[in-house]
Amino acid sequence: MSAKSNDSNTKVSNQDLILQTNQSVQSALGVMAKALGAKTAMADQENLLASICEQLRPLEDEKPVDILTFIEDPRYLGMKTPYPWLKWVLSMFYYPKEHFDECHFTWRGRECTFPGFKSLGYSRSDVEMMRFNEMVLIIGQRTGKSWLAAIMILYEFYKLLCVDDISIEYPGLAPRTPIYLSVGATALKQAEGTVWHYVEEGFEGSPWFREYAKKASLLEMPDGKHMAFTSKDREFHFWHKNIHLDCVHSRSGGLRGFTRKMICADEICHHQEGDKKSGEQMYEALSASTMNFKINGFKLAISSPNNIADIGMKLLAQCGVKFSWEGYDQLGFSYMTEFDGREVGDPNPNMLGFHFPTWELNPEVLFEDFAYDLRSKPEYTWRNFGALPPATDEPFFSDLNVIKDIFDPNRSCPVNDSGQLTGAISPDYRVSGYHLHVDVGAGKPSNFGIALGHPVVEISRDGTRHTKVVIDLAYAVKAQSNGEMNYRAARELIDAIIQKFPIACYSSDGWNDLEYRERIRNRVGRVETLVVQKEHYDELKTAAYERAVSCHYYPLVEEELKRLGLKNGEKVVKGTGFTKDVADCICAVTYRSMSRAVKHPVNGFATTGLLSR
Repeated sequence: MSAKSNDSNTKVSNQDLILQTNQSVQSALGVMAKALGAKTAMADQENLLASICEQLRPLEDEKPVDILTFIEDPRYLGMKTPYPWLKWVLSMFYYPKEHFDECHFTWRGRECTFPGFKSLGYSRSDVEMMRFNEMVLIIGQRTGKSWLAAIMILYEFYKLLCVDDISIEYPGLAPRTPIYLSVGATALKQAEGTVWHYVEEGFEGSPWFREYAKKASLLEMPDGKHMAFTSKDREFHFWHKNIHLDCVHSRSGGLRGFTRKMICADEICHHQEGDKKSGEQMYEALSASTMNFKINGFKLAISSPNNIADIGMKLLAQCGVKFSWEGYDQLGFSYMTEFDGREVGDPNPNMLGFHFPTWELNPEVLFEDFAYDLRSKPEYTWRNFGALPPATDEPFFSDLNVIKDIFDPNRSCPVNDSGQLTGAISPDYRVSGYHLHVDVGAGKPSNFGIALGHPVVEISRDGTRHTKVVIDLAYAVKAQSNGEMNYRAARELIDAIIQKFPIACYSSDGWNDLEYRERIRNRVGRVETLVVQKEHYDELKTAAYERAVSCHYYPLVEEELKRLGLKNGEKVVKGTGFTKDVADCICAVTYRSMSRAVKHPVNGFATTGLLSR
């Protein structure tokens, strides 16, 4: 190839290289121009967004008002006569340091007093250290608890809107992070009808929110997609700060996919939709979404109870600080320490709990207003208004007709209104095996239960032996008006029974009156202690289903038996608001009579006695 040809090729290659270089430079310049344009556009959008925020800033409070001002000031919610307990609970949650002593609020000219942290045994230094981010309220119906939830979530919504730069106020959050405040319900219908209804009413009725939302709704966002404020079904959006208030339910999508400043779980104990764990799963998912805010991420669970082991009662048991009605102790109620085989563990000091019946919180009703319902439908009334869940997993007697058949309406109680024996019963001297059991109730309500009975052995023609138990006497010596046990009346009745009947065995549940036990020891066949357990009640249940036990008519003990429940499959417990003192006595008499009955022919009769051991 000639030198001329080589020079020509080199010239073409240099031209191609120059062309490619020019194209690369042009491309790079294009990218740079595009990036610069995007940056400029972004800067323009940020300036527009800043302008929107600047226009709304005069409506924001530089220092948000306190919760009580937010509730009552006409500029905010303007509630004229909120129940005083609402202010008490919210004040204790937000400002614990200010409430060491009692809290006083006025409602329609009447002063209402509520306990401070001092009443729980805390010192001032303890209270100084308190800070809460989770509140659990298990309270009775008709107390305005939905209003409390609405107040709290609207207050947090208001405070967020007053923050200039949320990423500075709450380190760890990226700028413009979407932040949600969510009301959680267990079903869509419930979500629309309870707390969210009050949220909408509070938002739309508040001059502050109305004015702020009205102005924001006139300002278009830089992207042109929507205005700075929009709303639709169960949602409020302030796009200029990326703050959103919504309502979700247990089957909503994205429960875990948002960053939330506050969550409110309404009626969490009543999961009516989905499996029985839906309430717990919803609360766990919503709670997890508040973690970015750490101690400033608030959680509220509010409900009337459903059962002793529901998620609300579990959360209440976890509360490190808890206020509750003193009447629950008198009723023998205690919080569970284990759920689904797992211990609750150490209480959480950041959790504040409240457990109260309706009549302690609603100033317009009294305990006496529920007297009829507590008699006619006690479980329903104690659970829904007393906030006292059934202490049982299931009723002990599944067939209540079996209990009804125990009591003979033609036999009257052999103790008169004065607590004295009547002539309705007298000893059958063919019977040598009368068993007497007494039971002193613990807690309130409680009575001094007494039961007397004996076994009857019937021998059929084929020689089969059938044992039945006759309860000759079942009676409760009622506590005195001051709540103290009337031991004198009980002893007098027991003395009269022992004097009239041949008692083969006297037993008690551990009544610690050693002097009295020693005094009667020589007057009865034997004295022993018998603490009634499930095995003894199983004997009574078998006898009842076999129609092998009978008693005179006595409504109190019939109700005691009907209300008995089974806890954890191992313990027989009294019904909510009921005693079981006389039921325990009948149970003990039936158990002893069934286990010791033998045939003793006396003058040709098939009679009974006690088998010596």
